Amino acid sequence: MRTWLRTLWNEEEGLGTVEIIFIIAVLIIIVLLFRTQIMNFIESLMGRADEQSNKLFED
Repeated sequence: MRTWLRTLWNEEEGLGTVEIIFIIAVLIIIVLLFRTQIMNFIESLMGRADEQSNKLFED
């Protein structure tokens, strides 16, 4: 088991996979920390889009 872990750690082909997993983990943490701000921003954008589409169809 220990030899397998050491081989996995030293294998450079797996390094890209580990980096991708770390990036995804960091993104998930950021989203969880700022989820209320992100939701408020998205709702604001959707509200503006709704207002603009209403203006477009009223004319």
